[in-house]
Amino acid sequence: MMRLLTMLLAAVFVLSVAGTSWAAEDAKKKQGEQKKPEVKKVSPEERFKRMDKDGDGKLSFDEFKGRATKEETIKEREKVFAEMDANKDKGVTLEEMKAYAKAKAKAKKPVKEPKKAPKKD
Repeated sequence: MMRLLTMLLAAVFVLSVAGTSWAAEDAKKKQGEQKKPEVKKVSPEERFKRMDKDGDGKLSFDEFKGRATKEETIKEREKVFAEMDANKDKGVTLEEMKAYAKAKAKAKKPVKEPKKAPKKD
């Protein structure tokens, strides 16, 4: 009888631990779903307008780098700024920014190889 009671208590303990574990997993999943913020798409025009602090229609490097303070971040932004500035006038226009973004997006797309025609024997 004591053995049966011990086994019964052990089974109840195991089930309660498993139930708690499943509940914790469920809670984590729900919490993870709630924490994901919605990503708001910002148009290039809107982004450019926010960055162009003096409103002259061109981004200076200071406007482009924004609040970057780390040396490596500033170096990276210098490189990107130089790539964007197509006419090398030390200012990036909205058109240059759009052209750069388009070129980067095109470079990221995988290149599909043309289909080979079947061999004729």
